[in-house]
Amino acid sequence: MVFIVEDDEAVRDSIELMMESVDQPAKTYADAQAFLDDYNSSMSGCIVMDVRMSGCLV
Repeated sequence: MVFIVEDDEAVRDSIELMMESVDQPAKTYADAQAFLDDYNSSMSGCIVMDVRMSGCLV
């Protein structure tokens, strides 16, 4: 599973479509908090994240 965390809807949708085009399951989130609210320790995969999102402290 690819978890896509991106605040720009067009970019988020584009990345999701790219993942689907290679049969890679993906789940999208508009911000980091939405991902964290959905996260549980049984989830595995990788995160593709916009590190310059507003409210994102890196």
